Amino acid sequence: MRLPPALRGVPVRALAAALERDGFVLDRQSGSHRVYFNPTDQRRTIVPWKSPGSTLPHGTLKAILDDLGWSADDLKRLRLI
Repeated sequence: MRLPPALRGVPVRALAAALERDGFVLDRQSGSHRVYFNPTDQRRTIVPWKSPGSTLPHGTLKAILDDLGWSADDLKRLRLI
């Protein structure tokens, strides 16, 4: 999936909120990485967390979204774009 321009500069806090809206819960944190887990479908993803207002590099954000399998419709539903 190609990232829409609206996703550039998305804060880590907004991505974490979208994960929680999609049913993920914070499973654990190891250093500067938070592990989110979805108990319904057993998906797991790791989000680098330096500070809540920091933004993820373009490639890192794309890799997380590809790993989750979120489409553009999902991004709209979760209010990321």
